[in-house]
Amino acid sequence: MNGFTDVFRRCEQICPRLSEWCPIDKAHTLASLVIALRPALTIELGVWQGASLVPMALAHQAIGFGRVIAVDAWSAVASVQGQVNPDDAKWWGEVSHERAYQTFLTVLVEEGLSQFVEVVRSTSDEYAPPDGIGIWHADGNHGEQAIRDVQKFAPKMASGGIIVMDDLNWSGGGVKKACAALESLGWIEYAPLGTGSMWRRK
Repeated sequence: MNGFTDVFRRCEQICPRLSEWCPIDKAHTLASLVIALRPALTIELGVWQGASLVPMALAHQAIGFGRVIAVDAWSAVASVQGQVNPDDAKWWGEVSHERAYQTFLTVLVEEGLSQFVEVVRSTSDEYAPPDGIGIWHADGNHGEQAIRDVQKFAPKMASGGIIVMDDLNWSGGGVKKACAALESLGWIEYAPLGTGSMWRRK
């Protein structure tokens, strides 16, 4: 990884100003996954301002190969759906999704990442994922939607692909149910990562 130290340095500079939700160790791990696996296709579902997507895009830029598809509705209606905690529902209902979207687009341009990122402003229900996903970072709606996302995206993973599930203990248990669905599809949790975990096929 010595040849990729600039990727990790840039993660440390960029990610904290985008969000505190992606700690530096997680940002480094996401970038390392791309560098190690060299996937042709990485997808992040639930992008917000890009704190966890940017590390993967930086890694794709560094290896000069592949791309990241950024899927997010950037919509209060979509974010509030399935939130059982009133405080969570209130926050997601009031925060400016448009500002988050524009911040994300701006950082892509500023960091020269636009050619490695395809932005899809869509709910996951509306989006049709392609085959051959090498890395999928699942950080979309944490309600029952998370189960549907697993059922939709997991079958599209490439052989040897990795799924990163985020926020396992989110209120309402939607993500934990999604993990149970993932396990029923033949996946196994093999390592923790921040508030989530990484999965591979059995």
